[in-house]
Amino acid sequence: MNAKRILLILLTLCLLIPLAACGDENVTDVTDTEEATTEAVKALGPLLIKDGALAFSIIRSSDASQALVTEASKLNKLLREIVGGQTSFSEDFITRNTADNDNPEILIGATNRPESSEKLKELSTGDWFVGMSGPKILIIGGNDNSTVEAVEYFIECINSAFEAVDEAGKAAVTLDFLTEDKVYKKEYSSRVIQIAGTSLSEYSIHYASDSDCISLKSTLISTISDVCGVELASIPSTKTAENNREICIGTVAKRELSSTFDKELSGTLPYSVNCREGILYLNGKGLWGLTAAVNVFIDSIQNGTDIPEGFSKSGDAYGTAIFGLTEGADIRIMSNNVWKCDSNQTAWKEKGEDCSAASRAPALAAYYIAFKPDIINFQEMSNVMITLILKEMSNAGLNYKKLTAYPTEADDTPIVYNADTLKMIDNGHHLYSYGNNGNSKGYHWALFEHKATGTRFLDLSTHLWWKSESAEPGSDSYRERQANEIVALSEKLIAQYNCPMVIQGDLNTTTGTQAYKNLLNGNFVDCQKIAVSADNTRGHHQCSPEGYSTSLYSGNYSDTAIDHTLIKNRGDWKILCFRQTTVDFYWRLSDHIPMYIDVQFN
Repeated sequence: MNAKRILLILLTLCLLIPLAACGDENVTDVTDTEEATTEAVKALGPLLIKDGALAFSIIRSSDASQALVTEASKLNKLLREIVGGQTSFSEDFITRNTADNDNPEILIGATNRPESSEKLKELSTGDWFVGMSGPKILIIGGNDNSTVEAVEYFIECINSAFEAVDEAGKAAVTLDFLTEDKVYKKEYSSRVIQIAGTSLSEYSIHYASDSDCISLKSTLISTISDVCGVELASIPSTKTAENNREICIGTVAKRELSSTFDKELSGTLPYSVNCREGILYLNGKGLWGLTAAVNVFIDSIQNGTDIPEGFSKSGDAYGTAIFGLTEGADIRIMSNNVWKCDSNQTAWKEKGEDCSAASRAPALAAYYIAFKPDIINFQEMSNVMITLILKEMSNAGLNYKKLTAYPTEADDTPIVYNADTLKMIDNGHHLYSYGNNGNSKGYHWALFEHKATGTRFLDLSTHLWWKSESAEPGSDSYRERQANEIVALSEKLIAQYNCPMVIQGDLNTTTGTQAYKNLLNGNFVDCQKIAVSADNTRGHHQCSPEGYSTSLYSGNYSDTAIDHTLIKNRGDWKILCFRQTTVDFYWRLSDHIPMYIDVQFN
């Protein structure tokens, strides 16, 4: 960067005090000489960058999240490039003994400086502020996420100022964004509720140490922040809170009542919510029950409904929607091989169990209701079973429709979709003419339109030949040919409809086989590999005419999974999550754990 260009950039970085002396009468045309440019700079008053160096130290909160650390480093890098050398950039703990000072500093986030602390009191979690406080520039938000937005704003303003500088040096551009404060105020959907007469903002979350409670604690903190603009602190089970303003999730070691409420739970997926002596207890059996309890509290938060002392609510989450879409997602697409078995088997009868369709259908429906997918791609699905499942889902008030080739031909790969969210445009069914047994191996495809956005996409459910090469030579070849048939169909359909295509199903093949590679060579991508968050479980266990196990086979998705979800021509689609979730009652239902993806269109 030549000397003239550096000085022109310096010219754009004027700030700190209202620039009363910078009216039009004081800004002269800049000539092509270094002396004239320097005089113009002097006329503009105190500078952020002076004599080729940053006139401020940059101080970042030592407790900053990784996202804020990254953003602060981005700002520092930009300023280093401008001055052409090093800047003073440190965390606040390094200079903790001089927290109260009159030094020119850029304070990023909730630093230990009194200026940061005072401004933070004025901000809700989604608010942010960029402006002056005495000799300091404050860049701060109600939490680290909003502070990131504030830093992004600061960077954008600096970059805009650069762009406004004329190469010929005719413009003397000041940074208006610091001549007056920039305050962003987020609008929240609900007020801050009260628990036992005390504001939610005074509470902390006391959580049990298992992974389910830790996950739900994070969800609750995020929800309260988004809905009410309050960020609560959290306390692990083994520590004692300073007061009784607690929301306890699960069995908290330091709170005896939380254990008592857990012991009182009864049912398939029981949960309870209780408020005693100002403490709110959220209890439930396993992840599903705990999630139901947390959802009761979240409903109160979203509706702005206070929780009174003595509040008590309990129930069974079985057969109710529990797990909503991932934040930002537009649709959920699920796949499930349900084990085609309509009648009870001898080994099951001898154990006092029942594996008939009539026995398993209500529990399978309960699983689908809990996740409420927009699409369910089935394999090994009988007409008897799907009829029973849809009846259960209808009784729960859901509007699901089926796409099946029954009764004209066998179709073990039907598709069920939520008619409230999707419109079916076209569909087709095909049975493989080889590598088939009982007409169970084939595919069903459909073109859907998402009603809310008008987005169109293709969906396909398939089941490939099942035997291993050692059990029946030629089996690998069957699957390879069937994979190629899917690729050929995808090329035809995408050429016709020009939209993304998702395929799901029991491919009876792992990621290392040629059949799987044929799909990748056909430009399909494995959704588990590209998901923002993904399970890596095998999703398969023993459930057959001989009985069932209550644990998954060893291995993981990457090496031994046979159920897969792939996508082609995805464009701007983002796979937010890939999940295979089980629960106690599921083990007897099928040997395949349902898998699903949550998709954001753009």
